[in-house]
Amino acid sequence: ERAEILDAAKAAAEAGDRSAAEEDARTAALIAGETEKEKTLLRRAARSEINRQAAGEITAAAAALIAQPEYAQAREALTEKLIRRAESELRITKGDLAAFREQGSMAVELRTASDPDERSAGRIRAAVLRALTAAGAQAEDGQVRVDTLTDESLIGGARLKVGDTVYDGSVSGLLARAQQRVAGADNADRALLDALRAELSAVSRDPDVYQTGTVISVSDGICRVSGVSDAMAGELIEFEYGVRGMVMDL
Repeated sequence: ERAEILDAAKAAAEAGDRSAAEEDARTAALIAGETEKEKTLLRRAARSEINRQAAGEITAAAAALIAQPEYAQAREALTEKLIRRAESELRITKGDLAAFREQGSMAVELRTASDPDERSAGRIRAAVLRALTAAGAQAEDGQVRVDTLTDESLIGGARLKVGDTVYDGSVSGLLARAQQRVAGADNADRALLDALRAELSAVSRDPDVYQTGTVISVSDGICRVSGVSDAMAGELIEFEYGVRGMVMDL
């Protein structure tokens, strides 16, 4: 009987040892898994910081290079490219059309890196009038006002604003998009140089199209905004410095 008790105790001890060993193994695996996750997160965080720094340095160097006199002709060509695109592809959004019908006029702004000419303003005015007519509005020449501004910060090219809608064909706009894409890339699994090349190659050279608005007031985390005429309820909009908010009421 004593032997049976000892055997039972021995068996129970061995089972306990096996259970403890299995539990230790599971714990070790969990620790290893958590450690690997932490390593991955640290790698991604480090790469994200490297991307952010590289994005700033690359775009700054590109801006300095493109601003050199030998690229003046190429910079001017970007302005002509945007104007031609407006002449062939400009469309009036529903929100801008509604604002035109309510106000009886359309404000247009053409910003260029070098001094704009009256001919460019006339071409833009004609393009906007055609777009308004195509959208079903009866527009006369005097209802479209084109303001021309010189903005050296654009570096090259031009930025056109029709109502709330912006068509950005400037060098500074292109570099800003490149910087944003590189800085926000999730590429920790690739070699840094290859990853940067891939992100820069993926940046569109076409003019960027977006809408703008103005913050009227801020209270308790709620912003009242004018403009952004085609925004829809539930849509996310981005404020300056990357802060985002959701459209709750129109």
